[in-house]
Amino acid sequence: MNKTSTRALAIAEVLKSFRSPDLWGFVIARLHVTASSQTEQGLHWRNARMVIVRHPLGADQLSVLLVKPPAHPVPFSVIQEEGDNFCSEAQVDAYLQHTGDDNPIHRGPAALVPGLLVLSELEKQFLREPLRLFFVQFKSALRVNEPFVVDRQELGRIEVKKTDGTLILRVQL
Repeated sequence: MNKTSTRALAIAEVLKSFRSPDLWGFVIARLHVTASSQTEQGLHWRNARMVIVRHPLGADQLSVLLVKPPAHPVPFSVIQEEGDNFCSEAQVDAYLQHTGDDNPIHRGPAALVPGLLVLSELEKQFLREPLRLFFVQFKSALRVNEPFVVDRQELGRIEVKKTDGTLILRVQL
């Protein structure tokens, strides 16, 4: 597998085509890649705080649910020294530059790690094969340099958790 080109980076390229200040502050809540002969494309607004992005991804169909979190900020948690993995500020900056992601929630002292960066690192470091058909639920935010662990479970499920056990994302292969 090419370690620099992942399915998550291909998804980031698709999402880049939908980049707009209207979507600043939105985060990925769910992501689904399915085998489908139907190839829908576009933004489908549910309401002012929820939009679905649909786009072909090769021969497959990508659906991404974006939501805008409440206006009050998430409480900042203290960075812990323990933990198996983390995404550094340099990794986030390189990802943002590579993908053209200009969402302000990924910058500054309380920056959130882009969910697709976590998924890309998971794909590169922990999976033997590139992701193809899968479902991802993004459950909570991860801050830059915040440690996380990868929990491989039975039946093709992988969970990424903070060291306190808080679920960040769940991938169903």
